[in-house]
Amino acid sequence: RAKTAGLEVLSVASNEITQLSPDLFANTPNLTLAMLAYNQLTTIPSNLVARSPRLEFLNLIYNQLQDIPAGLLSTLARPNFSALRLDNNRLTSLPFGLFATTTF
Repeated sequence: RAKTAGLEVLSVASNEITQLSPDLFANTPNLTLAMLAYNQLTTIPSNLVARSPRLEFLNLIYNQLQDIPAGLLSTLARPNFSALRLDNNRLTSLPFGLFATTTF
């Protein structure tokens, strides 16, 4: 069993991170807060948080994101999820139907 299973908060803000592995949160079932702000991310995997059922807050502010994968919000459509921060990125459009499967 992975030692990250008990992890509740992950903060890797203010680094020079440019890419995220789709399996980054694969062994983090108790993760509630992910701070990925102030990095150099240009994309994020659509299934990034699919295996973090307790995630409540995902912070992606001040990155270089140019688009949001259509599948991202569908993996966040659960009662306990409360905030997705995308402020100060390079978004120019949002995919059609982005909020179609959400219950926010």
